[in-house]
Amino acid sequence: MRPRLRASRAGPAVGLCALGLTVCTWIAPTARAAELRIVVGIPPVAGMVRAIAGPDARVQVLLPRGRSPHSFTPALREALALRRANVLIFAGLPFERALAGRLRDLAPQARVLELPVEPEAGASREQHAAHWWLDPLAAARAARAIGELLALADPPAAATCRARAARLAARLERLDALLRLRLAGYQGRLIVTSGELLEAVAPRYGLDVLAIEHEGKPPSLRQLVTLLARARAAGVRTIFVARGHPLRGAWAVAGELDAQLVVVDPLAEDVPRTIRTVFDQLVRALDAQRLARATPRTTDRAANRSAA
Repeated sequence: MRPRLRASRAGPAVGLCALGLTVCTWIAPTARAAELRIVVGIPPVAGMVRAIAGPDARVQVLLPRGRSPHSFTPALREALALRRANVLIFAGLPFERALAGRLRDLAPQARVLELPVEPEAGASREQHAAHWWLDPLAAARAARAIGELLALADPPAAATCRARAARLAARLERLDALLRLRLAGYQGRLIVTSGELLEAVAPRYGLDVLAIEHEGKPPSLRQLVTLLARARAAGVRTIFVARGHPLRGAWAVAGELDAQLVVVDPLAEDVPRTIRTVFDQLVRALDAQRLARATPRTTDRAANRSAA
């Protein structure tokens, strides 16, 4: 999905060339950073916006603290927030898509950016699964798109916004390079998650992902048997769960595998820190997996002695 910038006030059209994309917007009256009323769907996008817009910008997050973005339904509070906004930035989650069709009525004056941003022409195209911002390169593209949007909304601060966006994007790109080096020895390793937590990013580093649930639906018996067989063969000892995600399925699989649950928070505001934290936990899990494959379980050793 290409980023779409939109503002509905009448005026001459202007082309925005950024990130290898051409999108159209309308010239609208500008607002200083202190006057910008920016509404975003989720905390990770809010963190990127604050890093780029600076301390004077007012940023409101629609998703209430502690709520799952997959089960959250916008209500009157969110509609009122949209009416007051002059900049809207969405991350492509279901509750945001439900609001998108009503933006013409709710926020006719707002500039709108819809994330994630597609790779440039000729680049590999990721499946934009949930939690795409855990992919450093997808987050870097989003940072640049946010910088362009804020530069349009606040022309006197355009150079500052673009410079901050470039610094954030460069930081994320360096993080991607570091992860490639760090995970080079784990190609083909298997990760088990409770949902689509790492499906957007793990394949970039040569990792395989098995999700216990898809779109909130539990696996069939046949799918569960296949998952357990693959996980046992790979020596999986860790199940990754997103904070706020239901634990019932993960607990059941963990019990069968004698595995531990690791809860990660993909909705924290500081995106680079979140990525580092998740991958630190991932490397520890992969190291434990390697050790488990090299060291038979106690029950396996006992069975081998009995057979002997």
